[in-house]
Amino acid sequence: MMGTVQSLMYIVCVFFLLTANATTINHITQSLEAQIENHNENSEIEPAIDADIQQSKHVTAQKEWTILTYMAADNDLAPYARKNLKQQADVGSNERINIVTQLDTRIGPHNKITKRYYIEKDKLNVKNLNDPATQRMDSGSPETLIDFCGWGIKHFPARYYMLILWNHGTGIIDIGRPRSINPLQLFFFNPETQLIELDRTIPFLDFVQAIQDNDPRAICFDDSTGHYISNQGLDRALREITQRFLGGRKLTIVAFDACLMSMIEIANIVKDYAEIMVSSQEVELGPGYDYRRALTPIAERSLNPKECARTLVKAFEQTYFNITNDFTQSAIALEHIESLEINLTIVGTLLNESLSLQYGTTVRDIIKSCRHKMLCTHFDETSYLDFHHLYSNLLANLVHFKFTDLSKGNIILKGLRESLEAGLKLIDKAVIANATGKNLNRAKGISIYFPERTLHSSYHRTKFAANNKWYDFLITYLSLP
Repeated sequence: MMGTVQSLMYIVCVFFLLTANATTINHITQSLEAQIENHNENSEIEPAIDADIQQSKHVTAQKEWTILTYMAADNDLAPYARKNLKQQADVGSNERINIVTQLDTRIGPHNKITKRYYIEKDKLNVKNLNDPATQRMDSGSPETLIDFCGWGIKHFPARYYMLILWNHGTGIIDIGRPRSINPLQLFFFNPETQLIELDRTIPFLDFVQAIQDNDPRAICFDDSTGHYISNQGLDRALREITQRFLGGRKLTIVAFDACLMSMIEIANIVKDYAEIMVSSQEVELGPGYDYRRALTPIAERSLNPKECARTLVKAFEQTYFNITNDFTQSAIALEHIESLEINLTIVGTLLNESLSLQYGTTVRDIIKSCRHKMLCTHFDETSYLDFHHLYSNLLANLVHFKFTDLSKGNIILKGLRESLEAGLKLIDKAVIANATGKNLNRAKGISIYFPERTLHSSYHRTKFAANNKWYDFLITYLSLP
């Protein structure tokens, strides 16, 4: 874990770059020194908004959009919460949208607080001042997420609902209890390019996991309680929200302002409860979304769900394209995920059959080269590969598969060729918006888990693994010498 001053230098450096990315190194250094000197720990909790904080009990009339942000900031991401709240208040609710945010954080080492805001232009309206049950909530509990969404949907009705999950993310792998990290520890500033770059020498999950234990996590880490919403917990929370508060109707958009969540395995969870998923294949810089950029178009004009999702992706690209070449953001139409999963089951089955009939180790060797980090787009967690790039590599190298039974092998190859081509079209159809930095220009919006050596122990517990033959293929592939 980084020292306090070093962590602050990283934080301020990125803040500074976000607003003045054409600056010189001297200006960056001066800004760091000035802001560190004036740093006040407690001032990071509340946004810098010169307006009264009020309490209100009214229920708004139905609007076009309600934006529900679940801001789990009782952890090392707390400094960014203040900035993001300020950005939301720069936009504010209006006749088109409700901006509703739950902030869970700490003031000092022990004073945990939870606040529910209805955010208007330059004003945070606190809604839970007189509700003891919601003063100190556990953001790592699915029950807290359910309660917040139920409250927001009841009091701020809308035609469309967007849920933004704001926190760390680890994709489909629920790792053990890691040390607390700041995402900027994964990046370094390159003075030659004036950009922030990812350090890819250590896989993401190896970096954050200091001690493996039985405390699984995926998103929404609460350092005070030590609890985290696992992928199974996320599934349960979304199911409860849609069934209890939306009458079985799906959320319009589930967006992850978090790392590594744009995966076929995560889409497998979210597809039953939302129409569109917006997320990143790669690690995100700590500031995450620029909510001013993201929400302004929704507040200013009428947008349908796909237009809104594309707006989020575009805003992310505008925020980071001059700051780093290592960013991704995509919007996925979840109506196509089931077809893509069926396709993957077929591909997994045919790859398994190919391995059982391979001549020597030819098939395994070709698959290994197709997933190699020099040939296939990987992310900071190297077991997460770009789904489209992997399929493209496999399709291009089927001619090198060798079989002990040529007749059966030709049938398998025909099936694989047709399935891979169909899968590539499905990915292109599912991903309705995609933005990447220059270092990740082959990333097409959806990742897939494909470890190099061993399966993580949490993967077999996923709903995806229980229902898809890709899991069976991984077991076979990784068991071969």
